Amino acid sequence: MLGADEAQIAMYEAWGSAGTIVPWGEVPAGLQTGVIDGYLNSPFVPISFGQTDCVRNYADAGGSSRPG
Repeated sequence: MLGADEAQIAMYEAWGSAGTIVPWGEVPAGLQTGVIDGYLNSPFVPISFGQTDCVRNYADAGGSSRPG
């Protein structure tokens, strides 16, 4: 899993997974090649950054990016 920082890596490890921090510019290539098999973000991030061709699966974790 792609982690934004050490706190996300620790969370992934607590879930029994592994994570790594990858520079943002390498995310599309990492998703396409399988080096990155997932990352935690709101749905608008892959759309905003043009990563919809790279993201094979998406699961809504039930969160909301809207205040209130």
